[in-house]
Amino acid sequence: MAPQPPDHFAILASGLFGVGGVILGVLLAYLLGNRSRKKEWVRDHRRSEYRKLLDTISGAGSKLIVFYETYPRLVEGKELFEIGEVARQSADVIYNRLFIGKEVQELDILGRWTRAISTLRNDHDASAFSKSMDGIMGGFKEKGCN
Repeated sequence: MAPQPPDHFAILASGLFGVGGVILGVLLAYLLGNRSRKKEWVRDHRRSEYRKLLDTISGAGSKLIVFYETYPRLVEGKELFEIGEVARQSADVIYNRLFIGKEVQELDILGRWTRAISTLRNDHDASAFSKSMDGIMGGFKEKGCN
């Protein structure tokens, strides 16, 4: 029997399948890796926003307690402005969350924070205010937002 000439189509097809498989593998690895990096990026930003929110509530809460617990006393206009700025800045931080905004709304953080400040301002009860702060922070922990 005489040797048969090579089938050029079969050789070309097997080469294309090999190259195509490599390209497909690289593309798939890129897409999966990119997806994973995006999830990690979002998770990192959520964690960062969560920390910023809790730090802001803690810091503002401490300043508000010191100011309103010792009230009534002689207060300068500058002091009133500064404590108002603390409350406003804390509300801004709560309101401007992008990655945890849904949880902030579901837990009514801004409403609860505003009511807590209002109660502290009217009743001067630092203990009740602290419990409100704990409830706000605990809501995030229960919801698994960390």
